Amino acid sequence: MGYEIVLWLLLTLAAATDLIWGKIFNALTLPAIILGFIVRFLERGTDSVLIALWAVAVAFLLFFPLYFIKAMSAGDVKLLMAV
Repeated sequence: MGYEIVLWLLLTLAAATDLIWGKIFNALTLPAIILGFIVRFLERGTDSVLIALWAVAVAFLLFFPLYFIKAMSAGDVKLLMAV
């Protein structure tokens, strides 16, 4: 249950910054990615972190082309990587 609260907080803050300033800041997305790796490691060990790294890499590979053609901003890509 705690993970859902953190996820909703992340998404709410990202939506607010995107609406107010027109961008999603690295100070929000990058710590979320790192925190995800830390939590995965503490709860499930090294193998789980490797799976999480693959998930982040796949999200990057899927959404970076959309950034490249200007369909998404970089903050959106990093937010999806964090989620």
